[in-house]
Amino acid sequence: MLNTLAGVSIHDGGSPARSGAAEIDRENNDDADFGFGHSVGTAEAVEICDGIIDLLAVFFNVSGRQLRSSKRTVKPVSRIRQIGMYVAHVTLGLKMVAVGAGFGRDKSTVVHACHTIEDMRDDEDFNVIVSRVEHLVTIAFSLNCRSEQRNV
Repeated sequence: MLNTLAGVSIHDGGSPARSGAAEIDRENNDDADFGFGHSVGTAEAVEICDGIIDLLAVFFNVSGRQLRSSKRTVKPVSRIRQIGMYVAHVTLGLKMVAVGAGFGRDKSTVVHACHTIEDMRDDEDFNVIVSRVEHLVTIAFSLNCRSEQRNV
C-alpha cells in the first residue's frame, strides 16, 4: 500500500510512465489541442475543468465546493487542486489561461501548480497517484468524446 493523500490509499500495480516537464511549457493561445484530435475554446475548457474537479472530489473524497473555492484552502485540498490543474494542462493539453479560468485562478497560479506537481513526481508514491488521476481523466474524457461523436 502506498502513502495516502487526502485520505486516499492507492495500491501500486507497477510503475507508470511519467509525462515530461517539457509538456508544461506549451503555448497559450485561444484554442487548446484537447489531445483527442480537436480544439476547444476557453468556454469549453472551463466545462472540462469543472468535470475534472468533480472527478477529483470523488477520487480524493473531498468537497467539490472546497476545490472550487476562490479562497485559500488547507494544503491537502490545494494540492489536489494543483493536481487537477496539472492534469488539465499536461494530459488534456488545455491552455494555462483556460485552466486558470476553469479553476477560478490566474495563469501564474496554473504555472506554479504545474511546476510544483512535476517536481513532486520524483516521489514514486506521489507519481502513482498523479498517474492514476491522469489515467482516470483520460478515460473519462475520451468516453465523453466518443459519446459526442455518436450524437453528431
